[in-house]
Amino acid sequence: MTKRIMLGVAAAALSLAVAAPAHAQAHIGVSAGASFPTGDFGDAVSSGYNVNGIIGVSMPMSPIGFRGEVGWNSFDFKGGGNDKTRVLNGTANIVIQPSTMMPAKPYIIGGVGAYNVKVSGSTVNALLGSSQSDTKVGFNAGVGLKFGLGDLATFLEARYVTINTEGASLNYIPVSFGITF
Repeated sequence: MTKRIMLGVAAAALSLAVAAPAHAQAHIGVSAGASFPTGDFGDAVSSGYNVNGIIGVSMPMSPIGFRGEVGWNSFDFKGGGNDKTRVLNGTANIVIQPSTMMPAKPYIIGGVGAYNVKVSGSTVNALLGSSQSDTKVGFNAGVGLKFGLGDLATFLEARYVTINTEGASLNYIPVSFGITF
């Protein structure tokens, strides 16, 4: 009898362990917004824009989720002309969202990624050295608010992004509004 109870408890524990990951919620989405350069980069370029594609996974009973993103940021150089900087990135992020009953759920996001910076125009040497395009590791961290709408969710977030290039550090703050489904 004891063996059967132990076997039943073990089977129940195993089924719970297997069932929890099976209920992971995957979502895809898009976001867009303004990007604000800071530091030396902010002295050289004007505010720009960003567009992102998102794929994420979260567990219903866990505050931790994961989000992969592909993003595009564009900035015009100050002083006119056709000089531009484009930042294309792919990032892997951890999202921490505390459990709350509020309609707007706050979260923290941060991660690492590959950032390809391309400069066009006469200002190439000032930012990237002798290269017109360079791919470097970069980091991002920020905060957001998520608003649930059934199977859809909208969010508003701001992050700080830093990329070390040959010429100088490239830092900016993208503020984005997005939707996931």
